[in-house]
Order: sequence, then C-alpha cells, then structure tokens
Amino acid sequence: MTTQDLLERALALKPDPLARATAVAISPAPATPPLTAGANPLPRWRALAPRRGHALRDAIAHWLKDTGRWLSARFVRKAADRARVARANARHRALQSQFEALEALREVAK
Repeated sequence: MTTQDLLERALALKPDPLARATAVAISPAPATPPLTAGANPLPRWRALAPRRGHALRDAIAHWLKDTGRWLSARFVRKAADRARVARANARHRALQSQFEALEALREVAK
C-alpha cells in the first residue's frame, strides 16, 4: 500500500460520535483546581514535584549533577585515604625507630 492509499483510507473513516461522547464523559477531573484570577501557582521551591520541561535536557542535567557528586565524593575519599596512609607510615616509622632503640639497648646490655 502506498502512502496515498493510506491517507485516503484515513480520511474516508468517519469518527463514531458515540465513542467520542463516552471518551469525554469518562475523562477524570483535573488533579488541581483551576486557577482563579487572583490565585498564583505555588513557587517552584514549594512544589511537591519539580516541573519538568524538557525531558532529555533534564536527564542530562541530572546525570551531570550525579556524576559531579560522585566524583567529588571520590576525591574526598582519596584525600581521606591519603591521610590514612600517611598516618600509617608515620606509625610504622615510629615503631621502627623504637624497635631499633630497643635493639641498641639490648646490644649495650650484653
């Protein structure tokens, strides 16, 4: 079938008025009441859920924000690990010098 044939078939179909009326009657009421002339919508910071305008842009922004948080936490972890290794090295050097001092005392006492 060509595109022209499909277009002619679609235009030849007449919508069923009964199905259209039932679809309108079944539609649920809006979740939020309509705004009156004096009412203002909630500010964004008080909204229950953030308003999403562009799904792809928001998804990319969320991914970048999450990646930045992950990288910064990893950097903090690296800094903490470096500090822990430095403390362990200092303890090791202190124990080593104490052991050498004890060995020297043992040699003198003989």
